Amino acid sequence: MSGTDHLDALRRDAGSAPVVLFASRLTDVRELERRLDELGIEYRVVTMSMADGAARDRFHVLEEWTGHHTLPQVFLDGRFIGGPSELLAHARLAGGVPQAGQWLGYAGLIPFLAALAGFMLSDAVRQEYFAQQFLAYGAVILSFVGAVHWGVALGGGRLRMMRMAISVLPALLAWAALLLPPAAGAWLLLAGFVGLRAWEASPPVAETLPGWYRNMRTRLTALVGLLVLLFALAAA
Repeated sequence: MSGTDHLDALRRDAGSAPVVLFASRLTDVRELERRLDELGIEYRVVTMSMADGAARDRFHVLEEWTGHHTLPQVFLDGRFIGGPSELLAHARLAGGVPQAGQWLGYAGLIPFLAALAGFMLSDAVRQEYFAQQFLAYGAVILSFVGAVHWGVALGGGRLRMMRMAISVLPALLAWAALLLPPAAGAWLLLAGFVGLRAWEASPPVAETLPGWYRNMRTRLTALVGLLVLLFALAAA
């Protein structure tokens, strides 16, 4: 098999999936596979053997093609980008959001929208019902995002005690918001959502959270904050 034939075969392999990993039998790519599975990105692992002369020739052609002399080698959309570290740092992965997290995160806005619409479109009698639904759901979500940090703290690491202490504050604010009149309760919820996200964005805390989670939390906090603000103004 000629060098040209090897190169043609390598090009076909490199373009056979969105992400292609050329790896040896000894290469441990489990962490990379786990991350790709988490993000729902299709990938293929091409195992390169050095068992015979033809296999070694194929590897040498790969070296000449990419200029990279070790395995694993990573191709993204048919283009060579480097090794696993370059793939993990790529925006497709670093800023990516696991599909389940993305769907569930944005679906969580639906009860806010439904309760707000019901409140703004109903008569005075029905408004009280929808106000209760809006505040109750807001309290649940604020408690939920705070509890994330309790779960992270259980895994140990830095900031453990501070994180466990702060993780209970959103639940306390949510409880207090339910005891207040609707407008005041909404303002307290808004302060809780914004305050928690600001704390999460501080460097010591931010670096302990996945990039996709930080990005999604920022977007969802902005959207939820806008809905809570609209409710607070309408209920005033």
